[in-house]
Amino acid sequence: MFLKCLSIKADLFKQLLASYNILHLVVRGQSMFPHLSDGDMVSLRKSVRFRKGSMYLFLNPKTGRQVCHRMIGSHQDCLIMKGDNEHCTQNVPEHLVLGACARSELSAVEFAGKYPHLNRACMPEFMFDKIS
Repeated sequence: MFLKCLSIKADLFKQLLASYNILHLVVRGQSMFPHLSDGDMVSLRKSVRFRKGSMYLFLNPKTGRQVCHRMIGSHQDCLIMKGDNEHCTQNVPEHLVLGACARSELSAVEFAGKYPHLNRACMPEFMFDKIS
């Protein structure tokens, strides 16, 4: 059941990316420090091809949380992911990869000021989930 829920959550993200081409998310945690810090914003884009060294947002198969880490390799149908500030790697099935991440030029405060009409009332709750 848990894996089915992950699949549904992944499909929702992918549908949003298909509609809007880009999503902005706030980073929580230090696993990608110094490249990304707690409170930074990332831009999430649809990814067709996976490249070693690029950052991707994926659903952690064990916890269901969104995680932004760097791809360091691949094995069969899994990507080998690792946080810049972590020692462990993680194998992530390709279907749980939501998109490619890049550090956003906007901070969360600037984003809120630039798009005041985009508030929590008009966006799905999971868009405000914290990513680590």
